[in-house]
Amino acid sequence: MKKEKKEKINKKLSQEIREMSEVDQKWRFKLIKLNKKNNSSNINRLWKKISHIDKRNTEKMKSIIKKYGWPTFSLVGKKSSNLAWLLVQHSTHDLKFQEECFFLLKKAVKKNDALPKNLAYLIDRIRTLKNKPQLFGTQFKTSIDGNPIPFPIYKPKEIDKRRKKYGLDTFEENKKRISKMYGKNTKLNL
Repeated sequence: MKKEKKEKINKKLSQEIREMSEVDQKWRFKLIKLNKKNNSSNINRLWKKISHIDKRNTEKMKSIIKKYGWPTFSLVGKKSSNLAWLLVQHSTHDLKFQEECFFLLKKAVKKNDALPKNLAYLIDRIRTLKNKPQLFGTQFKTSIDGNPIPFPIYKPKEIDKRRKKYGLDTFEENKKRISKMYGKNTKLNL
C-alpha cells in the first residue's frame, strides 16, 4: 500500500507571514491599550503608522499570492494561513485586492485548506467597504455613545444560522467579546 505524498510546508514563506503579522498585531495592540487608557493624543499618529504597515504588508501579500497562490494550510501551515488572512483583512485600502483574495480563499476553503470563518470575516469586510449589509456580523464601528456596534446586518434573524455554517460562535457571544476587547470609546476603524 502506497503512502500519500504529503506536501512539504514552505517554512521560509510561513515565517515571512508570521513576521509580517507580528508587526501588524504589535501596533494594533498598542492602539487598543491607548484607547483603553483614553489617551487620544497619540491615536491618530498611531493609525497613520498602522496604515503605513498595512500598505507595506499588502504589497508583500500581493507578491506572495502572485508567486504561490493563496497561503493554504498545505503551503504554510494552519497558523500562517490564518495570519495571511489577517493581513489581507487589514488591506482595506485595496478593495480590489481583497476581492481577488476572496475568490482564492473560497477555493481553499472548499478544499479544506483554509478556515471557513476567515472567509466569513473577509466577506463581511468587503460588503461593509461596499456599503452593503454584512452577512455574519463580524464588523463593528463606534457608536455615538462610544460603544462598539455592528455595521448593518442582512436578515439579522438568520445570522446565527449563517455563522454556525462557517464555524463561528453566536452573534451575541461575538458582540460580548468585541465589547470586552475594545471597551468604550475605542475608535474602531476598518
